[in-house]
Amino acid sequence: MNIVTNSVQCSVCAEVKKLGVHNERGQHNECAFVDGTVKNCKDAKTLLKKVDKHRDSGVHAACALIISERGKEQMENAVKQAQAHFMERHKENIEATTEVFRIAYECAQSHLSFREHSRLVELHRMNGVECGEMLYSFHACANIVSHIASCMRDEICEYLLKTKSSFSIMIDESTSAANVQSLILYARVTFNGEIYH
Repeated sequence: MNIVTNSVQCSVCAEVKKLGVHNERGQHNECAFVDGTVKNCKDAKTLLKKVDKHRDSGVHAACALIISERGKEQMENAVKQAQAHFMERHKENIEATTEVFRIAYECAQSHLSFREHSRLVELHRMNGVECGEMLYSFHACANIVSHIASCMRDEICEYLLKTKSSFSIMIDESTSAANVQSLILYARVTFNGEIYH
């Protein structure tokens, strides 16, 4: 409601103005609510009837839908821009962390002790590879390997569910000399015509 002009305007429809390709057959766009020229009604009851009729109209619903879709797109674009800005700003730190993750993965893949992690990181630094100032300890290596394993497990499960590919599982339990029990799950999966374990 504009007190100066004593008129009523629909803010939703005024923002969209014209439906264009979203206009359906039989829909009548009420320009009075878009331009804010709804006035000079006999009484408040007549004005309320007009407002209620417009609120329940298909044109108003279509305008509201367009604005909500715009909001979603703006949010998605804002998230993408923020992520790109973050990646650009922290590029060096991300690359250094990537190097440390690769070293930890190599320790796990080559069945090395996690205590070798700090030595390998130092070797990389001596060779001129920037590895940052953190994540050097064997505890960090164990946490990184655990994180990578969790991500790989989720990826394999998602792949199996999507492709309904054949797989086999072998489960074995053993007890160490220190009386510590461990459970090993061994899986074989077909991926692009090759078998992986």
